[in-house]
Amino acid sequence: MLTPEQSATLIAKGISADKASGQGERTYKTVELQNGSIKRVFDGYAPIFTLADVCSLLPKEIEQDTIMCENDVCPISMRWDKNCQKWFVGYDLVPRPVGVGVDSELIDALFSTLCWVIEKNFLKK
Repeated sequence: MLTPEQSATLIAKGISADKASGQGERTYKTVELQNGSIKRVFDGYAPIFTLADVCSLLPKEIEQDTIMCENDVCPISMRWDKNCQKWFVGYDLVPRPVGVGVDSELIDALFSTLCWVIEKNFLKK
């Protein structure tokens, strides 16, 4: 699962909290009572995105101009590099992959790539 901070980042970038299937800490809302006092009331759980959630959000391919042609279809790529002991996640573009998330944890590499996809407007709404 992503951290609560990473999940909040995705929500701030426009990903609907409804797409998160995990639950984090309890959340509370403040309610003002008729007598003027304030009470905290349980409001649910903080949404947390799981590995499956992030994978389902990432486009399986993007269209990008490459040195080969315009509007080239570039598939997502995920690989483990044994020498570096890291995951590389991105889209196969010629001459090199772009939007690469690199991390020892797959979920963190996927998160970085999803943030890149959102920032570059490749995410279909």
